[in-house]
Amino acid sequence: MRKTFRGGIPEDPWSSGSLTSCESDSLGGGSPFAPPRYRVHLEDLDELHRAAWRGDVPGVERVLVPGGPGVDKRDKKNRTALHLACVSGHPAVVALLVDRKCQLNCFDSYKRTALIKAVQCRQEECATILLKQGADPDLPDIYGNTALHYAVHNEDQSLAEKLLLYSTNMEAENENGLTPLLFAISGKRQQMVEFFLERAANLLAVNKCQRTALILAVQCGSANIVSRLLQQNIDISSQDMFGRTAEDYAIFNQFTGIQQLISEYKEKQTPKSLPQNNNPEEQDLELPSEEEEERLKGRENKQPQVEEEMKQHTSNNTELLGSLPDGTAAGSDDDGLNQQFPRKENEVHDRPENKTPTENNKVKNQIHSGADFADSMQSSETASECELSHSTYENFLLLIEQLKMECKDSVSRSRIKDAFHLYEHLLELKNNDCERLRAEIKQMGNTVSVLQKELSETKETKLQLEHQKIEWEQELGSLRLALRQEKYKKENADVVCNKVSEQLRIKEEECRKKAEMTQQLKWTLRKLIKELRMVEQQRNDAQQQLSEEQNARILQDQILTSEQKEPEMAQKKMDSEVFSLAIFKYVLVCEYIF
Repeated sequence: MRKTFRGGIPEDPWSSGSLTSCESDSLGGGSPFAPPRYRVHLEDLDELHRAAWRGDVPGVERVLVPGGPGVDKRDKKNRTALHLACVSGHPAVVALLVDRKCQLNCFDSYKRTALIKAVQCRQEECATILLKQGADPDLPDIYGNTALHYAVHNEDQSLAEKLLLYSTNMEAENENGLTPLLFAISGKRQQMVEFFLERAANLLAVNKCQRTALILAVQCGSANIVSRLLQQNIDISSQDMFGRTAEDYAIFNQFTGIQQLISEYKEKQTPKSLPQNNNPEEQDLELPSEEEEERLKGRENKQPQVEEEMKQHTSNNTELLGSLPDGTAAGSDDDGLNQQFPRKENEVHDRPENKTPTENNKVKNQIHSGADFADSMQSSETASECELSHSTYENFLLLIEQLKMECKDSVSRSRIKDAFHLYEHLLELKNNDCERLRAEIKQMGNTVSVLQKELSETKETKLQLEHQKIEWEQELGSLRLALRQEKYKKENADVVCNKVSEQLRIKEEECRKKAEMTQQLKWTLRKLIKELRMVEQQRNDAQQQLSEEQNARILQDQILTSEQKEPEMAQKKMDSEVFSLAIFKYVLVCEYIF
């Protein structure tokens, strides 16, 4: 009988589980599998990081001179030169930085090492250099993913093989509890699944929702991966935290092909799995409810049968004791008694009757009282169900002795003896039934204790689930409150956005008008400039004409001045000659006198 889902557990979407369904690899800004290359603005980088990003080995060597900036210096986004060199794929720069003793396991803002970035960007040569120099391949980023997880995401078997050669943990779990194998299954990467199965990856690993590799493969609807896992003899009865098996998910998602694969696998495994369970307690616990009910009903039905049998023997004995007649009925009663006890067949026949009617009546009364006593003993047996009362048994023996003393005929003694043997036989039957019932009661007690233990565990689980439900309800309430707050903030933001949009529209209109005015002013300015140039040209022409006229006038003035200066010069020359002559005369006179 296939297990049905129980109530009282928190509901979950059948394909839920972050990073456990086929949609786990969807890319986006907040996804761990967004495009791995850095967004780099060269103007934000210093000289070392710019040279590492460009692969400029001489530039890196020049910056790393003694006294220069450290080899592990970080940029504004917490990246080292080694990160940038690995992302851009420059193994020569990586080798140089490693040779300059840079730190190999530095984290960027997402806690990713240079090795993780090299694997993300498929830079195998850079990753090889880092691994050879001792970079740690098991360091996770903020999402819990290691370098091997990203190699699986890229379906890069070569890099994955290289990582495993350097003792990478093949069972490392990310924040969703996914090992690289489970991650490959959830992403429907069949080649990587084959890769890990060939290297004996752990098939018993589960994610945070307790889902096994088979359940994840069924969720993604990959029949090939399911078939490959079934070839590894994987356990198909494993349940997730919601009590659902891989077959349940196949039925719910209507994956008929996968359901058929699981059914065929179950048919092959059923003969092998039957002799495995040898624990009787587990067998008792695993009994279906219908068989348990039939067994309990069988026990209840056996009890009335035993009581009916005891009543029948007791009634036969009562009839035997009550049918002691006077001499006429003795023969027929003796025959009936001989049918029940063949061993008395030859002991009683043709016995004389020596008792008087008074004695017979007394004996009959005693025997009737014995019959009444038998009835009382029968009711006592029904009440106790396990054993006869000791005092009642002693009273019965005393009654037998009394009857022996009063009953002298052999027929009465023989019947009393037969009644005694009958009671011994009934007592033996009763004790046997009691032993059997005790064994059944003990077994029932064990079953009840097991059921009580299961009930207590179920109650404890129920309390835990209720507590978890309360926590989830509180969390849901807080999320709803946060959602309402975010909605309120969004409405306010929309109002502000509308206001800003209106202001921007007004400013845009003003800017448009200003632009039109500016354009008009430009045209006017151009016109004025053109007119100004014309005026300047006219002014230049006028100035040139004026300068020519001035030059002509100056020339005329110079000519006139020169004409006026010629008589003056002649007069001055004559005056100088007269003066020199006078001096000469004066000198001659002086010489003559002295």
